[in-house]
Amino acid sequence: MTLRGKTQLVAISLQTGGQGFQGGGVRYAPDRPAPDQPLPDVMVQPVDWARAARDLLRIKRCVANLILDAREGRPRRNNEFQEAVADLAAKLCPSGAYSMVAWDQDPQLEIYQPQLAEVPWEAFLEPLRTCVNSSCDQAGVPAEPTRAVCDCGSALETVERPAAIRRKLSFIERSSAPSPPPEGREFLIVADPLGDLCANTDAICKNHVLQIRELLESAGLTVRILSGAGATYDQVMRNIRSEKMIGMYYFGHGELPPDSNQNCLVLADETPLYAVDIKEANPRMRFVFLNACHAAAAGADWGVERPFLGIANAFARGGVQKTVIAPIWKIINTHAAAAGLMFFQHLCNQLSIGEALRIVREHSYQSFQQGEPDLLWAAYRQLGDAGQTLVKPPVETPSSASGDETSASRVFAGGGFQPEYFAFDVSPVIAGAVRRRQRHERRQLSRLDLLAGCLQQGQLLRTGLAELSLDADNVARAIDELAIDEISDNDSIEHGAVSNSLVTQATDFGAETREIVRQCDALAAERGLSEQITERDLVNRLLASVWKDVVDAKAVACDADQVRAAIHAAQQRHGLDDNGCLMLDGLESGAREVIELAHSLSQWRGICPIPTRLMFVAFLQREGSAASRLVESQQVYLDLLCATLIHFSGHDHEDSPETFPLGWEASSRIVAPMVRHAKLHSDKPLVSEFQLFESFCAVAPPEFKSLLRALPGLFRVDLDGLFGDAPEPAAEAANLEGQGEPAYNAEETATAEPEENTRFSASQFDEAAWRLFQLAVAWAHLQGSPSVRTPHLFAALVDDGMTVIGMLLRRRDLDPETTKVAMLSLVPPSELCQPSGEIRISRSVWELLKAAEQRSFQRHATRISCQDITHAFRKAKGGIVGQTLATRGMPLDDWA
Repeated sequence: MTLRGKTQLVAISLQTGGQGFQGGGVRYAPDRPAPDQPLPDVMVQPVDWARAARDLLRIKRCVANLILDAREGRPRRNNEFQEAVADLAAKLCPSGAYSMVAWDQDPQLEIYQPQLAEVPWEAFLEPLRTCVNSSCDQAGVPAEPTRAVCDCGSALETVERPAAIRRKLSFIERSSAPSPPPEGREFLIVADPLGDLCANTDAICKNHVLQIRELLESAGLTVRILSGAGATYDQVMRNIRSEKMIGMYYFGHGELPPDSNQNCLVLADETPLYAVDIKEANPRMRFVFLNACHAAAAGADWGVERPFLGIANAFARGGVQKTVIAPIWKIINTHAAAAGLMFFQHLCNQLSIGEALRIVREHSYQSFQQGEPDLLWAAYRQLGDAGQTLVKPPVETPSSASGDETSASRVFAGGGFQPEYFAFDVSPVIAGAVRRRQRHERRQLSRLDLLAGCLQQGQLLRTGLAELSLDADNVARAIDELAIDEISDNDSIEHGAVSNSLVTQATDFGAETREIVRQCDALAAERGLSEQITERDLVNRLLASVWKDVVDAKAVACDADQVRAAIHAAQQRHGLDDNGCLMLDGLESGAREVIELAHSLSQWRGICPIPTRLMFVAFLQREGSAASRLVESQQVYLDLLCATLIHFSGHDHEDSPETFPLGWEASSRIVAPMVRHAKLHSDKPLVSEFQLFESFCAVAPPEFKSLLRALPGLFRVDLDGLFGDAPEPAAEAANLEGQGEPAYNAEETATAEPEENTRFSASQFDEAAWRLFQLAVAWAHLQGSPSVRTPHLFAALVDDGMTVIGMLLRRRDLDPETTKVAMLSLVPPSELCQPSGEIRISRSVWELLKAAEQRSFQRHATRISCQDITHAFRKAKGGIVGQTLATRGMPLDDWA
């Protein structure tokens, strides 16, 4: 749920299962359009990811061709872009998908995985009905779905238009730690740092910057311009960090380095401004327009093995009140300049950010329909609240709590509700409060409503109650039907007449509830004008105001003092701040970055608490980390180990939230014990990434360490041996042959060959084929399979970069990564189990490897190669693997 106007949230995530591969698809979970409306059904669309990836690559090629046409002044030559988008939409969107969003609502999408963020949702078409009478003034105007005929009496026909043209489409960027609001009215323009974009002869690009400055100044803002050689890294960052800066417009180059996990903006000295720079600066700016190529890109590849940090997302972090506009693809400078000027003309004319962008999209789409290669209507992406305006009402300094209805408050400035003055993401708490208000059919939020929201979503209160062995959800259910001095009769409404409005105004709160929020705001302001309301502030006021009534009603036994004491004890014991989040202030930036990466990985996988496997992957994926160097010293194939651990990071539980703060619930398994151990044993003021990894190795569960030691050679990691503390266990060494590599036996069957013919070891494979075979073994281990099966072997065979198969797939516009996922989904999921030191191979794999060995003999070779294994698959028709490939239009017979 969002906190602004007519916006309806739709959460879109990957629908997985088993060990991350079964039942692949896209899950659409819409919020209710209004409190008095029923909750729409969740929709799941099964997806063939190999074909979807092919469509996405085709779209990117079309974009490149249209960019070339625009540069050379040519009109659009065909409809291939629209066709490619339609093909992708047909695979990803279920029938009737747009019916999930009410007719009069603007969709706000919450995307959990980077694969889905790559999808050009802005270009997807929405079916609409409009009048067929060309002379009618309603011709071409979308009619409400319930209408059968037009006012003129003519019939209605169905047409398709991009949803982002009729509606204000936006995306939400969740953040557990909102940044403080800006304290001034300054606006930053960074214009053409390299000096090449504004060099065109008609001066469109240069003039639009000057015109935007005039528009902003007319709106009462002080504008700072950094252009050309003056737009250096130091100057730009100094202004971005300014507490007085409310917004920024960047017109320059954006880059998407293929070997990096983040994109960047290019500045005057050609120093890149990376997403991590913005993330660390945590600017207060509430609006940012990045008119630069790839600024909102979600990554260079379709996959989750290497999480991507986008610079647009980095600017949008810090609260739902922040809004960012940026393109997901390349753009043309003259098109971008014209669009930027048009946007600010409407924005400075009191339109909302979302409406101004919608008008720009509509203008671009009209040009596209007329044959111009103008793709800005599909390229621009908006992160944040579409209902925000550029200039907000002035904020008054809150007075001390007095109970006076008219006392000033930053939260209720201008009569609205400003969630940015909370130090935690208050929107889930408000959403829980609204649900209870709806059930009790009231117009305003009561104190019990707000308490219910804290019980359901407040990290600090939930953890404190857990200290008392109380389940916060059970307490919330116990008070759900209580009606203790809720709202005065004047504020109640008739049965069934629940207000449609969400929480956007001060009057959406009851008088006593407003007073609680005002008191919290005054308390925060006493600490400093830039201080925000913490969850502890809010919980303490609720405990003082309404908890005794809850106790008297027998809904709970413990009194307010016991709850406060429990919260304090939980904070001390778990190292939590006043918002219930794990305190990372005693860690160096590299150590914090590792934990934040593990947090992001877990949210993308939908796993809470953060598992040990993903914490380990985060250490390995941080560029230049001490952990990666230590593990690589054990001759480990690092990239494949990370990909494998991510793929098999556990069951995606339906009750695990897909976005969650770094509280005790998320950090209890490995993160909090690791941080506590590191702080306890560190002799320095700040814990380094190396020290944090030492603590990880010290507190990691024994079963996880055993699992890593049981993996085949190229993946085997001895966490205890990294620091020379423990030798390899003798029991595991007994299973090894030759030079430390295991031999693999075929499963016992009635037709098994003699023992000496069923064993395979490193001496029978060349280096590449042995690496391939070990990858298949590792996947079988981590998937809980008792044996290596043909899908494991083929998934390893198509792994990009290991064999020629990867190149063949790309020539067919097929993604090796999604093909691997399809192969592994053929293996029935098992509960994750602790593998033994030895794993068997299935009869089918044994027969394939024997056939590959025979082919190597025919080549007069002494070892099996990857090509031999590929040939064996083709000759055997691949079994279930071959059948699956044939249904996808990739028969093995064609793979010569």
